[in-house]
Amino acid sequence: MERRVELKYRQKIIKGNGRKSIALLIVFCLLFLSGCAAKVGVKEVGSRRLYSSININSLAEDEYSLYSRAVLNRYNLVKDFKKSPVKVLAFLQQQALDDYRSDVLFALAELNFLTASRLKKSVDSGGQKQAHRSYYLSSSIFAYFYLFGEKWLDPPDPYDRRFRMACDLYNTALA
Repeated sequence: MERRVELKYRQKIIKGNGRKSIALLIVFCLLFLSGCAAKVGVKEVGSRRLYSSININSLAEDEYSLYSRAVLNRYNLVKDFKKSPVKVLAFLQQQALDDYRSDVLFALAELNFLTASRLKKSVDSGGQKQAHRSYYLSSSIFAYFYLFGEKWLDPPDPYDRRFRMACDLYNTALA
């Protein structure tokens, strides 16, 4: 008799656990499927608008390129560059010594050029006229290192947009 009661008790536990397992499985599936329902969209952009957004750089406009933005995003410095570009440039120079990626050198070349251009526009007293020249010189130096770099750096691909921009940054900054 005790054995029958014990078997019935075990069957109830198994049935109860089975129901709990099925309920847990259903809840898990619903949570998993709801996570896949994120709203993702695609917006059509004209080819001219896309081409112009790819070609934004500090030579053509008062804005840095997407390549420099990627470096600033990597170090979370986009907002800081707007507030204090000199501090960001100093930080990136230190990173260029530690980080052996050539995109940091390109970003330094472009961001120094942009800083020089902005300083040149805001000049109003005779003492500040020379301040922008050091940033142009820094831009040409970093562009040179990007283009011709060290032996341990991979040479840039001449078909990469950054290569042409670096050439233009170098020549324009020297002029």
